[in-house]
Amino acid sequence: MYWRLLSDDSPVMAGQAYRLIQKYRISYNALRLYECFMQNRGSVSGECFLKLLLCAPSWQRLPYLLLLYCDEELSDEWRCSIVSKIHERNPYAKIPRQQAQEICDILKQKGRLIPPVISERIWFDLRYVVK
Repeated sequence: MYWRLLSDDSPVMAGQAYRLIQKYRISYNALRLYECFMQNRGSVSGECFLKLLLCAPSWQRLPYLLLLYCDEELSDEWRCSIVSKIHERNPYAKIPRQQAQEICDILKQKGRLIPPVISERIWFDLRYVVK
């Protein structure tokens, strides 16, 4: 129900759904949040999807935040929030090789757009979090 309301064209409904999702700590798949953000860019729903993506578990959200960081259409305010969340990674988490490979592929493809300090820290952390 909240997902439907979050996708609603009404800014009031989308905003209320976002607040309830946060209140009840409902979590959604990071890929799904990213895709819905991309489909709803520029709307209140899009902002809500992005805010929820920023709250997703650190390693699940990382590939999509890296892609968004490279997005030139994103405002500086959002870019700042994204960089902050990119730096917030759980060093004790364990991730599957497939997920690590996805992150590595993005770092290789978008390497020129991602500052070296960010990519070097991610490469370092990946050595310790892969199952």
